[in-house]
Amino acid sequence: MHICFAIPEYPPHPGGIATYYSHLIALLGSANHRVTLLTTQEGVAQKQASHVQIIDLSAAAKALRPSTARLLPRNWGLVLKVITESMAARDWLRAHAVDADIDVIACADFLSWAGMLIEPDLPPVAVTCHGSNQQIIQHSPGRQADPQTNYIQSIEALSLLRADGLNAYSPLNIRFWEPVLERNVSLTRSPWILTHRGPATTRVTDRPKGVVIGRLQTWKGAEVLARALGLLQEKNIPVHIDWYGGDTTAPDGQPSMAEFLRNKYPDVMHQCLHYHGEIPREAVAQTQMDADFVVVPSTWDTFNFTVLEALEKGKPTIVSDACGAAYLIESDTHGLVFESNQAAQLAAAIERISDSHSMRVRLGTAAFQHIHSYYAPENILADHMTFFQSTLDRRQQHPQRARILGAAVSPLIDSPLLPEAMLANLDNFPAHTIMSGIRNKIQKRLAKN
Repeated sequence: MHICFAIPEYPPHPGGIATYYSHLIALLGSANHRVTLLTTQEGVAQKQASHVQIIDLSAAAKALRPSTARLLPRNWGLVLKVITESMAARDWLRAHAVDADIDVIACADFLSWAGMLIEPDLPPVAVTCHGSNQQIIQHSPGRQADPQTNYIQSIEALSLLRADGLNAYSPLNIRFWEPVLERNVSLTRSPWILTHRGPATTRVTDRPKGVVIGRLQTWKGAEVLARALGLLQEKNIPVHIDWYGGDTTAPDGQPSMAEFLRNKYPDVMHQCLHYHGEIPREAVAQTQMDADFVVVPSTWDTFNFTVLEALEKGKPTIVSDACGAAYLIESDTHGLVFESNQAAQLAAAIERISDSHSMRVRLGTAAFQHIHSYYAPENILADHMTFFQSTLDRRQQHPQRARILGAAVSPLIDSPLLPEAMLANLDNFPAHTIMSGIRNKIQKRLAKN
């Protein structure tokens, strides 16, 4: 099969979405599938491999900016970026998809290009639900949606609405999207190439150290971890947790979550929770190896690759049930799972894993064995090839779907509209009505969660 990935983020971009696609493309190449990558990510050409054809769309997108910018407010830089990049991808596919014999186009939901690429004369489009802007904003206190953000959310919702196939890599995210979209979302293992051949050595120590890898932010569980460590302090239980990751906005809107925590939990931040800031991606693996256990305290996460990184090393892991990757762990067998935002449960889990060397050995060994079986390359490939084939089948079974939806939404994506024009002529733009309805359904679902 020939898969064309149309995505803005790819290594050297350090994010989870880029990681997802780099592992998936490598796995597809190892199984002799053809891969084309359409991207605007700077520096990708330096990493070109034999199994993938890389098409740099940066120049084509840049050429579209002047004419598109005239239609948008001056400060709508993100919308301008998404629209011009997706138009560049569409133009390339219109010119080359047939001759290249592309079977399926694969896109992400975040800052998605997919809405522009679903046309009856182009291959079917598969969209992966990584985590949309609307989901992220809902879980980020202090962030408010503005007209530009609403437009981005509309573009993302459009992609989910129009896609021929949808997948996600956690049951948690599927349970969110299926009631909103009223359609099936396939579960696929997140692509991950395992590199560790044996579980890490579990050292004997009187004061084991835990580690958190991820941005220091509300929905990554920074405050619930601080509360849990405060409870352990009250019991005079010594604990040492290191946190590595970039600083973010605090719940009160202040620019630094680190300062917020230092002011609100001064004793915890001084004695128990040690924030070190961001470290290079290549240092993450060794940082996890040096720790005695890993903590993933997220209050929401569609997946979280840190969990996979820890489990494949055989590191005992404590994870919140609001983290999508928690489904990989049977509590007390492969790790410890606690109820989201429950500081007392998290404190108890940290105390248990800190007190028992034998537990750390048992959990780490079981985690290593489980993940190396479940995440065998052939299992990951089978999931994704089944998903891509179902996407292709759906287009063949419903060939008019792309044409009908395209007529409804073309005003939104082919001619970017000023908010004033939208508000003044709602009845004339079915795309706006459709997207507003989807956004409202998403918002209601988020409020329930």
